[in-house]
Amino acid sequence: MKRFAVVVVFVVACSSPGAPGAKRPAPAAPATQLVEPAQDEPPSSAEAVRHLIDAGKLHVDRLTRAFPELPVATDGHINAFGACLRPTDEVTDVLRQRVVAWMDRETPDEVHDTAPEDLEMTVGCLERTGIIVDVHADRTKRATQKQVGHWWILRVGDGRIDRIAEHTGIAQADFSGAAKSTTLDTFLLADLDRDNLLDVIAKREDTLGGNAAGHAIAVFGSRGKTTGFAPIGTVGTLELAPAQSAEGRGTVVALMHPPDDKPARYGCITEAGYAEACTTAASAKRHDQAVEAAQRLASLDPATTIEGLPDRDELDGMLATLGVRPPARAPLLALVMPTPGLRRVTREIQGLVARHRPEDDQPLAAALRTELGDTPCAGTAADSPAVRAWLKLRPRARAAIVKTVCATPRGAYVEARWVEGPDDFPRSIGALVWVAVGAALPTIIGEAADLNVETPASADTVTFATYRRGAAAIAMVVVQGKRLVAAADGAIVGSVPPGGMRSDKAMSLYRGSDVVMHEAGDGMSWWHATETALVKVGEVRKLTVRMPAATTPVMKRVIERERRELGWQALVEADEALLADDEDHRENVLRALDLAGADPMLRAEIERAKPAASR
Repeated sequence: MKRFAVVVVFVVACSSPGAPGAKRPAPAAPATQLVEPAQDEPPSSAEAVRHLIDAGKLHVDRLTRAFPELPVATDGHINAFGACLRPTDEVTDVLRQRVVAWMDRETPDEVHDTAPEDLEMTVGCLERTGIIVDVHADRTKRATQKQVGHWWILRVGDGRIDRIAEHTGIAQADFSGAAKSTTLDTFLLADLDRDNLLDVIAKREDTLGGNAAGHAIAVFGSRGKTTGFAPIGTVGTLELAPAQSAEGRGTVVALMHPPDDKPARYGCITEAGYAEACTTAASAKRHDQAVEAAQRLASLDPATTIEGLPDRDELDGMLATLGVRPPARAPLLALVMPTPGLRRVTREIQGLVARHRPEDDQPLAAALRTELGDTPCAGTAADSPAVRAWLKLRPRARAAIVKTVCATPRGAYVEARWVEGPDDFPRSIGALVWVAVGAALPTIIGEAADLNVETPASADTVTFATYRRGAAAIAMVVVQGKRLVAAADGAIVGSVPPGGMRSDKAMSLYRGSDVVMHEAGDGMSWWHATETALVKVGEVRKLTVRMPAATTPVMKRVIERERRELGWQALVEADEALLADDEDHRENVLRALDLAGADPMLRAEIERAKPAASR
């Protein structure tokens, strides 16, 4: 039997895959040889695992030494990059008293709800310009005894207190299930403009129904320069990426974990504000991916069998992420099992899905409006006395927002949002109504309410589009994403869903146009209103190759685009075991590949790798 020796050599490029720039290369891995005595049989499971664990440990050590430790703020302190002189407890007590006195001067119509020593406050670093202080306070209006919430970011200096940023809204004590709430604080202090003074990176967080609904970041420079808040999407957690430049000077890399299972995102924060597309963030992402790969190898259980180790393709990808050059990978790859064909196909599909970006259908929506002959109805934004008079008849209606959105010689569509009901159980209501010329009261086209909400209904409670078609003013109203009502000059001409159609799937205006998309069952349908009826202008069923009927050429293009997207959605469910054993699953995946317009070679690989019995 042929004898051979296992020689593992680690050769890594001089620059770490995660280093944010050539000026700060990560220490290269030492040229390390792990030589086993010649033997008559391939390495055992224990030997293979030991080699992989040793490889992982080498890279973990190299990567974790490449960057300084991240700053970690203790309770009561704002996180800060770089040198930071913290105030003593005595100085903090004086700051708290000054802030309470300042709040009383700035909001004389309110009283503080707690003792000064209980004020929710965090402090930054003592500098020659003062100290940054984050403050949250729920205060009570003297006249109405209603609580309001204040969030301030302040700079407290000798003899003065300056506002950096602020938000006033629902008191934190009133944050509830359906309420929309906003908080504001300092994410980090860092010297972004390199003037040896710390700049404020502020974070604003919106929640709705207890769930994150949006985040934004702004930079407030130490010399007064501000960027304004830039939305960064909905984030589950926001933290510093492990790979940072020295003490955060110039650029800070933020790591954002979405609230769902989507991949983490990285973004750069500079004195110019937030940017997601930047080389520093991309380098930080590669560094974290390398650390994750190294830690996975280093943490392997020594008792793991060969079957439990990464397969050859997976290990090759991990080593590439670690910066190991191909010649140095070969000895390690020889220690693990080859990758089964269907597993390779499944990974290729998963990679395609992860990289796929939906097509922009805004141009199609605009073309569809033109093809249907609809003209957007320009709103006047004027108030409506008739709607105001009607609201006076509603029980305890208040905080009303009224705006005319489509005016014609026959009448007007008016958007109204208000709050009504008792203070201890308010209802937030949104509606689109029609006010005919000479009519005393409006006609409700669509209305929806949220319970126990103290602010007027949000824009997603009732959404609508108004347009002209001939002489008629048409309205398409989507109520809470579950019901569609169409009207012409205030008269209802149709609704979706009709009898028997499911209503628990989402309906939405197609890119803000006068077409509504309804997702139900195993497909989607598009609806449009004329002067006399609500008609279906297109429909697509998931994984159906047959081209459904459509009324317009542009609608056919819309459906083709949606069929491709449905194919991509179906590919998310591709599964190695089911591809091997389930003929229906295999056919669905093949059909989805065709719909998505994926590489035909994938179909050939599936056909080649499927069990012989099913060929």
